[in-house]
Amino acid sequence: MLDARPALSSERGVRHIHFTDLSVEFRAILFAVIQLVGSVFYGLSQMVLSGTLIIDVCESFQRTEANHSAAWFGRLGLALGPIAAILTAPRFGCETVLLASSVCGLLAMLLVLFTDFPFRAPEDNLKAFSTDRFFLTRGIWLFVNFMMIMIAVGIVVVNHQDVRFFVLMLGGFLISLLSQKFVFANAELKSEILSALVLIIGALLLMIFRDSDVASLAAALLTGVGVGVSATRFLLFFIKLSPHCKRGTSQSTFFLTWQSGLALGAALGIVAGQSGAGYVVALAFVVVALLLYHFFTHTWFMNNKSR
Repeated sequence: MLDARPALSSERGVRHIHFTDLSVEFRAILFAVIQLVGSVFYGLSQMVLSGTLIIDVCESFQRTEANHSAAWFGRLGLALGPIAAILTAPRFGCETVLLASSVCGLLAMLLVLFTDFPFRAPEDNLKAFSTDRFFLTRGIWLFVNFMMIMIAVGIVVVNHQDVRFFVLMLGGFLISLLSQKFVFANAELKSEILSALVLIIGALLLMIFRDSDVASLAAALLTGVGVGVSATRFLLFFIKLSPHCKRGTSQSTFFLTWQSGLALGAALGIVAGQSGAGYVVALAFVVVALLLYHFFTHTWFMNNKSR
């Protein structure tokens, strides 16, 4: 916890200002700035790592598998991060959670420094400002469709603090990995995302109409499976929609959709509180996403994909 003791004076008469001495308005602005800067560097690091560095260390025929694996590690973090925080905070305090998060960031930095990246030669004409590695404009409908799903997921995640929920969500992620190999290997392409969205809708209906631990835990498992299957397929759609030279841009667009959707969903979930209103909003987003994908996005993608 932050130090709430009165400000102390040093021997020289200099007053030490504690965080609690600041006004509420200034603290809110400070938190907003810190969060903005942290989000900028988090997004940049993920974009560079997944969209550039991983591509540079892989042969061309392995790049899709590399992007797939990197995205899955980030997806598992959606469950592993809250599990670690929920288990750590009651015993060691919130400061320890933040410290552990900082240590993870330092370890990630060290792993990047220890890896040899054979950088490709830059272009002759470098632009001062470019959106080449930022947003795949031709993927706008994939962006909108996947954004709706992630907003719903953000609403769900922010309203749960039970470690069992995230453990079962993690189990759902693992089941979705197996399902792609044994269930959807020879299935119609369209059925994969539709099945995932039906599972998420089922999870939300359980949260809305069944107020019990069993229903909540079953919903967590269904959410994990649905998110794992749909996110994997949307990632491959972004890659297949992009020209060969814009694979990094497709990665950046996917992660921008994932992160922005979770952030907006979390904001909506916090505003709605613990009431069922948030789940109803999430259900509306997923239903619209399912209808949009079924009647428009899938056909649009098949007509516009590059490979």
